[in-house]
Amino acid sequence: MKTRRLLWLFAAVFACCVSQFVTLAQESRPTVKVHTPGPSILSVVFQIAEEQGFYHDEGVNVDFLTMPTGAGIQALIAGNVDASQILGLTLRAAINRGAPLKIVMVFNDRPTYWLMTKKEIASPDDLKGKIIGSSSPGASSDVLLQRWLAKHGLAPRKDVTIVYIGATAVNYQALVRGSVPAAVLLPPFESRAKVEGFRELANFGKEDFGPFLGGGVSVSDKFLRERPDAAARFLRATWRGLRFFKTNRKGSVAISAKFLNLQPEVAESVYDGIMPLFTDHGYNSDNWQAKVLEHEVGRTDKSLVQKTFNFSVLRSLK
Repeated sequence: MKTRRLLWLFAAVFACCVSQFVTLAQESRPTVKVHTPGPSILSVVFQIAEEQGFYHDEGVNVDFLTMPTGAGIQALIAGNVDASQILGLTLRAAINRGAPLKIVMVFNDRPTYWLMTKKEIASPDDLKGKIIGSSSPGASSDVLLQRWLAKHGLAPRKDVTIVYIGATAVNYQALVRGSVPAAVLLPPFESRAKVEGFRELANFGKEDFGPFLGGGVSVSDKFLRERPDAAARFLRATWRGLRFFKTNRKGSVAISAKFLNLQPEVAESVYDGIMPLFTDHGYNSDNWQAKVLEHEVGRTDKSLVQKTFNFSVLRSLK
C-alpha cells in the first residue's frame, strides 16, 4: 500500500514537472499571430523570414491569418491578432479615432499599385462610363485611384463607377473574366495581367502623390507593452526578411515565384519593378513621418507622430 502511494506521489510530481516544463517551453518560444490580406509581393517579406529560418533563429513561432483589410484591423484592435501587414489609411483612420495601434516597420514608402485595363482603354478619357474594380472604401489603393481620377478630370459616380471587390487577387480575377474592364492591382497580379494582354494605364508609384505608407508591420500598444520580448523577436526576424529581399535578388525571386505561383521570368519582372520601392532599413526619419501625417490629415505635431509610429526596435538593429 505504501509503495502504491509513493508511486502515485511520484506520478503526480512528474506530471507537475512536465506541465511546468511545457509552459516554460511555450513562453520561451512565443507565438505571434499576424494578419495579412492574402498572398502578395508585400507579404513575401514574411515568407522569406519563414523559409530562411529567421523566425526559428529568433525563437518565435508565427501564425499567419488571412482576412480582408478592414476585418484584419478590427482583429488587431480586439487583440485577436498581434500584428498586421496593413499600414495604409484603414489603419491610420483607426489610430486617428483613438485605437491604440502603432506602425513599427515599413516595407515600402512608395505606392505599389497599378491601374490595369482592357486593351481598348488607352487613355483616362476612355474610362468614362466604365467600371473600375477597387479594394475597399478608404483603403490606400482606393484613395490613390480617386486622386488619379481627379487629376485627369474624372469623377466617381459621374464619369466612372468604382466597385469594391476586395483583395487584389479577386480584382485580378474580375478583370480577366471580364466582370470589370479596369482594376487596381498589386504585384504580381499586374504582371499577370500584362501577360494576359491587359494594358498598364497607370503606375501609381510614378505619380507625385506625396509621402506614402504601404505595407509593413503594425501592432497593438498592448502587444508592445505586455509582450516586448515576443515583439522584438518577431520584428528582428521580419527585418532580416526585408534585408534579404533588398539584397538577395536570386533568393527573393525564387521564393516569390514559389509563394505566388509565378513563372520565373514573371517573378524576376515583379522583383525588379518593386524592389526600388522598398525601404532599406524598415523605418523612416522623424521628418518623413511628420510629412506623411501632414499630407494626409492636414496637420502634424510631435504627439501625433508619437501616437502613430514606434520604430524603437528597428532603430536598434544593425
